[in-house]
Amino acid sequence: MLLTELPANAVFERLTQRERLLADWGAHNVTLATANTYSYGRRRSTLRQYVEALTPQEEDALGLHTLYMFGDHAGSWDDLLSAYALPPFVSRETDEVSLSWGIGAPGSGVPFHIHGAGFSEVVHGRKRWLLFAPHRRPPFNPNASSLSWFRAWQAGEPALLAHGAPLDCTIEPGSALYFPADWWHATLNVGDCVFMSTFVNWRTPPADTELR
Repeated sequence: MLLTELPANAVFERLTQRERLLADWGAHNVTLATANTYSYGRRRSTLRQYVEALTPQEEDALGLHTLYMFGDHAGSWDDLLSAYALPPFVSRETDEVSLSWGIGAPGSGVPFHIHGAGFSEVVHGRKRWLLFAPHRRPPFNPNASSLSWFRAWQAGEPALLAHGAPLDCTIEPGSALYFPADWWHATLNVGDCVFMSTFVNWRTPPADTELR
């Protein structure tokens, strides 16, 4: 479900402008993960080292060898994350909320994978989502890049065409995507991108009609 015409996340947007972010947080450590389906590779870096080394994703570079900043950065980042305005239907006061934020270069992203339900919002840039229902696991190489799958699909690779088209949407500032649990999805950053995923355990779930 795509939520549109959301209020701008103005404070968090200002705090995550490149120069402001590096001035305030550049020396802080981040954990980088490999941009493959299982994200089992890990490396520590400062935020400045990561951001200043960002380059567009090369199509033939394996996700297994591509380091990507995304995930749970709780703890020392709480002062920054507290400035993020949560999506509709989610409350810090009444729900158990986990924020997963990241920064990606053009063409970067994560190939198909599954996890729990949540919301995805872009603060800077745009992010493309490709989704399949849980029973429609797409053919993909878990160690290839998201970009390589996307280009093969665009080029009409027979195995991908035979499986059928994914749900395809692009989110940008002012919109957010609600993704259900266990849906296969791949992401692709369109330009430089700062993004946030919100995972929530609702103590009082919203009515079904509210999430339609």
